[in-house]
Amino acid sequence: KGDKVLLYDSRLDKQWLGKLDKKWKGPFTVKKRLDKGSYILSNEFENLKESIHSDRLKLFRSRKS
Repeated sequence: KGDKVLLYDSRLDKQWLGKLDKKWKGPFTVKKRLDKGSYILSNEFENLKESIHSDRLKLFRSRKS
């Protein structure tokens, strides 16, 4: 809970939009862990309505400046 993650945009699997197109959205904050590896996420604007499986998430690491 509280970790920052990126969400994979699976809509882009069937489209080729170019090598440099962003396939990951975020960062999102983990609000709650559910059963079977699913999570409820939020960003600074809203809570996501559906649960997201961990297969579509990766840990967000901010760049050091």
